[in-house]
Order: sequence, then C-alpha cells, then structure tokens
Amino acid sequence: MRKSNPKNVVKEFQEEIKQLFEFYYPLMVSSIERSSVSSKISLLNTLSEQTFFNLGVKWERFVNDIFLAYINTNSTQFNQYIREQALKIAEEQFSRYAFEYTSINLPKHLSLKKLEEYIGGFNISYKKSKDLIAKARNYLVHSDAIKFARLTEDDRNLLDALKAIRNYIAHMSRSSSDSMNRALLIVEGPQNLGLGINCKRVINVGFYLRGKTPSGKRRITVYYERIYEIAEKLK
Repeated sequence: MRKSNPKNVVKEFQEEIKQLFEFYYPLMVSSIERSSVSSKISLLNTLSEQTFFNLGVKWERFVNDIFLAYINTNSTQFNQYIREQALKIAEEQFSRYAFEYTSINLPKHLSLKKLEEYIGGFNISYKKSKDLIAKARNYLVHSDAIKFARLTEDDRNLLDALKAIRNYIAHMSRSSSDSMNRALLIVEGPQNLGLGINCKRVINVGFYLRGKTPSGKRRITVYYERIYEIAEKLK
C-alpha cells in the first residue's frame, strides 16, 4: 500500500509559503506603492494582515498533513493511543472486569482515508505549542515525535505568536487581542529578534507586521523565514 511521504509534505508546504512571500506579497506591495491611491499605508497594512493570516492557515493545514503522513507511515503509537483511550472510556462506563476477554484490533497500517475518518474529518489542531508536542508524543512513534520535542523555546514561542496573531485577525475580539499581546510579550528571543513588544499593546496588526527588526527585515518576513525553518526541522 502506498504511504504518504512526510518529507514531501514539508517540501510542498515550504514551496507554498515561498510563493506567497517571495512572489505574491512583494508583487502586491510594489503594485500598491506604485499606485496613486492616497491610502497606501492602510492598504499595505491590510495586505500584511491578509498575507500573515494566509500563512497561519497554511501552517495549521501543514500540521494536520504532517501528522497524518507520519501516522500513515508508522501507526504503531497511534494505534496504541487509540486502544488505550477506547479502553479508558469503556472502563468509565463499565467494570474493567467486563473487558477481561475483550480486545481491540486495529489495522497495522492506516490509510489516509481511514485516518481522516478516525479524527472525524477535522484537522489535527492544537491550542498552544506545548499541546502540539503532547499530541506528537501521543500519536507518533518516538523517532518522529522527538522532532517536535526538540523545537527550541524560540520556535515554540513563535508558533504561539503565529497562532495568536492569526486568531486575532480572524476574530478581532478583546479576548483574542489579549491572547495576541501576551504572546508578543514573550516571543522575543535570539531566533526571534525584533518580534517582541515591551509594554505597549499591538492594536494595528498590519503596522506591527510591517515594522522592521534589527536585521532590517520586516517582521512579517521574519515570521515567514522562521516558519520555513521550523517546518524543515520536522522532516
């Protein structure tokens, strides 16, 4: 049976975001800057928000795809986890002695279609980077799960900031604003220079993303480059 290749999943994701940030985004920026509209800054801020939101959505889809690819390649740990969870739920409903002669048989290899059925048709998602690492530990064999566990503190903080900013752009609520600003207070680090904030709240996300880091690059570009690097670590 043909199996999904995790390395190909990473490569396809990297190519997608490379096209987004090295072709689409600079092309649109150039188009706006050469236009005669009076609200160029506002348009550039909006473009930055939309492009970043696209990055966040693509990352979330990538997380789902890389998990499915790894499980599809070796479903030993996933099967064990499903079996343990099924028995745990059953024991909560009935006496554990009722399962003395009961076994749960799962196929040795799970097809991508069957995997999607197991997770109910939804993407494998997470709230915080620590939850992502925990899911990798539960679902993936050690040699694959360790790739997530080895993400640096800066990697994890950046992923939390990415998700928080994406959620704020999507919802624009007070709660999502608070979550985003908390994430931005701790994202700063050796690998994330210039991405953090001090005590001022970020209100205009586009303005924040277009701000420059000590390297001279805009924050939105650094986010893209860091996400590209993090995906590479998960091969």
